[in-house]
Amino acid sequence: MKEVSVLLTPIKLDVGKYVVSLTKKGKDLYKVDGKNIYIETKYLYEYATGEKVVLKIESTYGYSKGKVIF
Repeated sequence: MKEVSVLLTPIKLDVGKYVVSLTKKGKDLYKVDGKNIYIETKYLYEYATGEKVVLKIESTYGYSKGKVIF
């Protein structure tokens, strides 16, 4: 049995653009540096270590909620 290290729960972010620093933690998983917030992506292969990005939240519901712009 494997121990759970991170449990993802959805949070609601307001629509808008945010400048954040991301670090890649796994396949399709990034952590917002300095916060207890993880971003689950799909087909994002950028290797980021403390990289400043724009997190663009376009919707608060649905399958796709926004974009990460490197």
